[in-house]
Amino acid sequence: MNLAQAIIIASKRTTSPQQAAEYEKYMKRYRKTLKALFPNFDSFSKPNFHLALHLSALLLRFGPAHGWWCYGFERLIGLLTCLGTNNKLGKDVLKSHYCF
Repeated sequence: MNLAQAIIIASKRTTSPQQAAEYEKYMKRYRKTLKALFPNFDSFSKPNFHLALHLSALLLRFGPAHGWWCYGFERLIGLLTCLGTNNKLGKDVLKSHYCF
């Protein structure tokens, strides 16, 4: 439920310092619960989890997340999917259809 509550707060169309603090509180509780349930799970080594713990600062800096979330990642993925590949390491890659 901690994760669900954090997602609800982060997905709102408005943001405030109080909402950012609540989001951080729920994410820290979620991490603590994960550690108790799965002692071998290392949440700090997971990039998305690490980013999620910094989201409260991003909400304060950039405003509601719906306006900026994943844009950079989606742009990069879009560019990478347009690269030609022959699925063979060390071989030349066909460069016939870049979409830049």
